[in-house]
Amino acid sequence: MSIPYDSEKMEKLPPNRRFFHISRVWFFFNRQIVRCLYSTPITPDQITCLALFCSIISFCFFISTSENSLIFGGVFLYLKALLDNVDGNLARVRGKTSRFGRFFDSLVDFIATSLAYGGLTWRTVQENGDPNFWFLGIATAISCFLHSSFFVFYFVSYTDRVGAYKNNRIDETITEKDRITFEKDDFSKSTYYLQLIHQWIYGWQDRLIKRLDELTLQVCKTVNSQNKNWYEDKLFLTLACPLSLCNNQFALVIFAITDNIKTGFVLITGLGNLYLVSLLVYKVLKQNILVKKLAD
Repeated sequence: MSIPYDSEKMEKLPPNRRFFHISRVWFFFNRQIVRCLYSTPITPDQITCLALFCSIISFCFFISTSENSLIFGGVFLYLKALLDNVDGNLARVRGKTSRFGRFFDSLVDFIATSLAYGGLTWRTVQENGDPNFWFLGIATAISCFLHSSFFVFYFVSYTDRVGAYKNNRIDETITEKDRITFEKDDFSKSTYYLQLIHQWIYGWQDRLIKRLDELTLQVCKTVNSQNKNWYEDKLFLTLACPLSLCNNQFALVIFAITDNIKTGFVLITGLGNLYLVSLLVYKVLKQNILVKKLAD
């Protein structure tokens, strides 16, 4: 490849705008993988397809009754989460990011997460003989998606305001510009249809989180949604990143390998939602303290 390899291009944010993301710990060697793949013909979309394949294998192990199937299921779910980091990093370092890749990756995330929770819930129901565990599994899966949407909303709000990563929008509703591009460019048709699917899957979550953000702002002494301290809080993003999808999947890996699925579901649903609320309380308290200092 004619363009020299530059690991700095993997980053979505410039150096002075970055914050610590705990997933760097779980997937610390993804940069080395990207370095090895950089000069190969392997594409980011192919990596995404491989991640989907790993999630399907993981699901098969989760619903299997064979010995150590939970461990193998956890290993393949970890590989899925790792590859989910690799595909985006490879696209960015090659300068090949796209809206198609953004929506394709989100669709694979939805399928993989649904398979993981579906498989683990099915196994829990079978092992305990209690169909009520379906309610716990579904509630945990919904919590997982909302937690992820919560982090994505504030992360994209942050990148939008600092003028960085542009492939994600705060509102992914199809615009008139999207429709015009769809009509003029054959390749964009696949992106357009993926965006439609994305809206169907994630649209209600995004609207719910946006409304929650608006209600939280109303509690503050200032309701200026453009206030940089509200959407450009790097500490808040660091605290919120455990709710991201890749971290949720890593938690599922641990719960599966240690055969603590029920405990994991309870922690994700109970403590996870409590943690989300505590983050909003943190934002309100921090904002009100700041406003009081400015007033004094």
